[in-house]
Amino acid sequence: CSSDLPENFASKKIVKQLKLYSQGLTKQIEIGNIEITRDWSHPMDTAKALLLVANNRIFEDFCVGSGELHSIKDFIYTAAYKLGLEPENLPIFQNPAFFRNIENDGLWANTRKIRTIGWNPSFTFDKIIEEIIANTD
Repeated sequence: CSSDLPENFASKKIVKQLKLYSQGLTKQIEIGNIEITRDWSHPMDTAKALLLVANNRIFEDFCVGSGELHSIKDFIYTAAYKLGLEPENLPIFQNPAFFRNIENDGLWANTRKIRTIGWNPSFTFDKIIEEIIANTD
């Protein structure tokens, strides 16, 4: 799943840059707005939710996601720790060219309803990052 992420996905760009930085092949981590928050979820958790609803023939709307918000900065710091880097010392450059004109900041999935039918995410924020790290060159 995470190995199929397009090169322009922030999570893959971040991990790729952190790996290059750890090898001394780049001098800075260039990214857009690091304060933006996301509900990071795994496609396998979404697929499990869809199967649960379909297999039980439940004809209702559900929100699926982690139900947690983490910033781009959280992602950078967590990935850096996992790569053995000291996040506080990273040369992070917030390039205004990468800022989005319209940003859906702070949207998260309220998963209360889908949890009542037995669904829970299997992948934590940390596990998602570990998978992206393992599958990014």
